This record gives sequence, C-alpha cells and structure tokens, in this order.
Amino acid sequence: MLIKVDGPADPVPLASAAELEVQWVHRCASGASSLPLVDAVRQIRMPTGYFHTRIACESLKAKALRDYLVTECKAHPKWIRASGY
Repeated sequence: MLIKVDGPADPVPLASAAELEVQWVHRCASGASSLPLVDAVRQIRMPTGYFHTRIACESLKAKALRDYLVTECKAHPKWIRASGY
C-alpha cells in the first residue's frame, strides 16, 4: 500500500488483521517530481498475470497511475478501480 503524506513526521500507525505493508510517499521530498505516487509505483515490482489495483487520489494523478499500470505494466483495465477527487 502506498500512502502519500506531507513529510517524514506525518505517517500514522495503521492497525490491520491482515498482512499489511505500507510505503509512505512524502509529498515534499527534496527533488520529488510533481507525481511522487507514480514515481513510487514505478519502483515496485508488479506481479505478472492478472492483478487487482485500487487507486484513490487527485483526478490527474489517478489517471496517470491508471495509464502507467495499463500501458507499462500490462494491467487489465477492468481490474483497476481508480477514483479521483
């Protein structure tokens, strides 16, 4: 799970009954692009074959993430749930 926060002081503890791995993406990281979530996703080794993805973020960023997953990672578009605000 990727969660974008302002900076290193902003992550909060998350409790889950499931196995949960969180990567905190800092919005104001030095040298960060305008799309830090896309940059973070590019560094993740994606599964092969079919996989489900859920995206919730600002509309332009959600579209960029969805486009990357479909074009670069060959994700099936129907298995991606992207919600923008």
